[in-house]
Amino acid sequence: MMEIWEAIDQSFDTYPKQMVREFWEYWTEHNENGRKMRFEMEKVFSIKRRLATWKRNDLKWYGKKKRSSGESGAKQALDILKKRHGVS
Repeated sequence: MMEIWEAIDQSFDTYPKQMVREFWEYWTEHNENGRKMRFEMEKVFSIKRRLATWKRNDLKWYGKKKRSSGESGAKQALDILKKRHGVS
């Protein structure tokens, strides 16, 4: 786990802090029995490449507008999907 933390810690200079925090929270989530984290269950996991993809997706979903700090990326993504598909 120290490896992922060190790599993510170095990413704070490159990526927005909120985005890195959301990345960390997503990939360090434990599985149902609590033995492994999400990133440990992947066959291949390159932090550099995953962060780059995360940033591309972040820009695709939110553009350059700033997200509110209190609102999670998952909630905003769900709100966008609801709007696009006419669900209230």
